[in-house]
Amino acid sequence: MENLEKESENINITLEKRKQKLIEKITNWLKNPYNLIFFIVFIIILIIRFYYFWLTRNQPVWWDEAEYLASAKHYAGIFDFSHELSEQRLPGFPLLISVFFRLGITNELVLRFLLVFLPSIIAIFLLYFLLIKMYSDKKIALISMVIFGVLWEHLFYSNRFHTENPALIFEFLAIIVLFQAYMKKENFFFIKPKSSLIWVILFSILSMFFRPGNLLFIPSVFVFFLILNQSFFLSQKRRIYFIAILITLFIFSIFFLSILPKVPLLRTYYHPDWPIGWSFLSVFKGFYEPVISWMPSILYFAFVLGIFIVLFNTLIVFDKILRINKNSEELEFKSNLYNLILIILVLSIFIFFLRIPEGSTRPYEFRWFFIFLPAMLAFTSKGIIVFSEFISKILNIKNISLLIIIIILAFGAYNQLVHADGIIKNKLDSYIHIKEASLWSKYNSNEKDILFGRSVKQIAYYSDRKTYSSSSYQNESSFFNALKNLHPKYYIEYIYEGPLLDYILNPSENLRKVLKPVRAWFLDKEQKQPVSIVYEIDYNELDKFQS
Repeated sequence: MENLEKESENINITLEKRKQKLIEKITNWLKNPYNLIFFIVFIIILIIRFYYFWLTRNQPVWWDEAEYLASAKHYAGIFDFSHELSEQRLPGFPLLISVFFRLGITNELVLRFLLVFLPSIIAIFLLYFLLIKMYSDKKIALISMVIFGVLWEHLFYSNRFHTENPALIFEFLAIIVLFQAYMKKENFFFIKPKSSLIWVILFSILSMFFRPGNLLFIPSVFVFFLILNQSFFLSQKRRIYFIAILITLFIFSIFFLSILPKVPLLRTYYHPDWPIGWSFLSVFKGFYEPVISWMPSILYFAFVLGIFIVLFNTLIVFDKILRINKNSEELEFKSNLYNLILIILVLSIFIFFLRIPEGSTRPYEFRWFFIFLPAMLAFTSKGIIVFSEFISKILNIKNISLLIIIIILAFGAYNQLVHADGIIKNKLDSYIHIKEASLWSKYNSNEKDILFGRSVKQIAYYSDRKTYSSSSYQNESSFFNALKNLHPKYYIEYIYEGPLLDYILNPSENLRKVLKPVRAWFLDKEQKQPVSIVYEIDYNELDKFQS
């Protein structure tokens, strides 16, 4: 008994010592001003993000979210979702979600926390860590984290089952490994410098597997790798082989462009018949555009100043590129060079390959450009720092530059939050009616019943029923044939799912006899404007009509 008491006492002493050491480490870490600021900023961002997570915890999913979730349920064997993923998607995200479904984690709130909220926080942390590795000035990473934490487009899409954050996590990891393990020759956790390139490739592939659009950041990694290793590739022994490889790649690229329209995954990114997309250059202003009339676009001006300074400094020492080596020397120059390559290549692909349809003013979403956020945010931070230091010198007031940075970030963050808040709250109830119609159909049907409607992805996800799309049936006769062949329990109509066909807008007497409304949802209190209707099919009437 005494031995047990002594062992218990020793364990308590050991735990107390470890606790004291941990507290001491945290205290010492927080004594560093940059670490303390990072901690405070990160907590504030965490609170803001959690507020919007909680606000949107019950919001209905959009059709693309439903596609991922319904596919995940299909992979997990919950029900048969017979619709393939859209041609511009890969199964990375649905496969990840399916793991949770297989583990029995089906509560949407829990899934939102694990697959939506946490990835957005991890992405913000990794961006900070990435810029710490790229730039010796920690202010660049801190300012970038502040902007990223409140960036309206990222904040909005970080509350939906979308692929941006999982893809960004792997993109940031690839760049971190490129700089820390490959270039600096430092271990990144278990990743050693010798195996760093393998991990850069793996993380790049995983980023693309979650979001095919992230393929566009990979050329910047490849070009930067070639520049870092130019002394190897351009040595006398290897120069001929390198030139031969470049010629081969050029010929392959011509062949690749010729077959692009035939590849389902890639043809959505290549439109040679559309006008050149110069309007993509306005994307930076769109990220930072003020929504308050009296407020200037502070962050946009900072970005313009920052990228101008980086371009100027790079051009005046352009010969450095010819002497660049694969090491940590001149880290600032190499980081600026990589970020310039990232922005230039991504924009070039959008401008000359994706292009813009005739008559379209803004045929893109800003989230498509999350892939160059490290560069955009780093250059914005540089612009803010240079401007604040310039004003400090003019006024000849010591330490006023920090105050100027805080003021600029306060105005910029306020504008971003106002913009994000309006959009998030305005979209809280989007697709609520199709959600309710789908859930009603689930609770009023059996597992083996079939549903029919145009909002096939939302219906399938919420109802857990095999669902067929009615969108391809262009006339009443083909619609009736589909009902007879598929024999669905309910037909669900939703006015916001694509254009309504004439035979649905103006139903014939036969259609009215076959489709019997059993539940409806309305836009108005007077219940005169139906938005979603569940119909039961009268198969006796259908047989009469068919015969």
